[in-house]
Amino acid sequence: RCLSDWSSDVCSSDLTRAITPESDFPAVIAAGKATGATGLKIYADLSASTVARITAEAHRQGLKVWAHSAVFPTRPSEVVAAGVDVASHSNYLGAEGMNPPPESYEAARRGHGIDYSKSPVDGEAITALFRLMKEKGTILDETLFVTNAGKHGDDDPVWRFTVAATRRAHEMGVTLVAGTDSFGNPNHDAEPNIHREMELLVNQCGLTPLEAIHDTTYEGARTIGMEKSYGTVEAGKIADLVILRDDPSTDIKRTRDIFAVIKGGIIYQRQ
Repeated sequence: RCLSDWSSDVCSSDLTRAITPESDFPAVIAAGKATGATGLKIYADLSASTVARITAEAHRQGLKVWAHSAVFPTRPSEVVAAGVDVASHSNYLGAEGMNPPPESYEAARRGHGIDYSKSPVDGEAITALFRLMKEKGTILDETLFVTNAGKHGDDDPVWRFTVAATRRAHEMGVTLVAGTDSFGNPNHDAEPNIHREMELLVNQCGLTPLEAIHDTTYEGARTIGMEKSYGTVEAGKIADLVILRDDPSTDIKRTRDIFAVIKGGIIYQRQ
């Protein structure tokens, strides 16, 4: 369920809701929970106080809270301080050092409109942000794949910051979860884009192959509150697995070489 102050079509379905500070937060969140949702996403254009109120009420009702890493004009550190469980998109972290930050999501869409010179990844603002994320246990959903897909050459400032910030977050002990923001189309894609996300984490951001796999599997399950059933191979967990032809711990590209898939205990062998 998506919460935003947008009044456009993006928040017109049963699973999205445009809100204001005057909205009945307990009722709005309870309606979302009644759909069977286990969490909500805070999307765009909300004040820091509103983000904090949403997060507190969602947690009171037993829901997880995901948010864009900056819910403009709310800066990343304010999103983290609000207590969200997961912050998405490393590229938006570049707004942390800006004063003021962009006034809206559209003003900063895909990172354009963010002045990255104000937020060097080894500078005071980003360092303090990552320390806060580690302290509060905030997970960073870095979405390298979608940022890479939109880059204009290797010198693209959005891409360069995204890689550097994700690397620094990992070095400082912030938990990452491998998110693509663009899963892939099973009608024409050989594998989902998560394989490319893992490769970018290893080749661009300094993770080992096993760290990238851990962030994709266990942390992926924990991010959505399903780590008791998924995410690791253990007795009693649901048997949804892939069997690879070779060991990916020395070459992350080997996750693409899938011999078979086990889903619900049924084996599907690749021809």
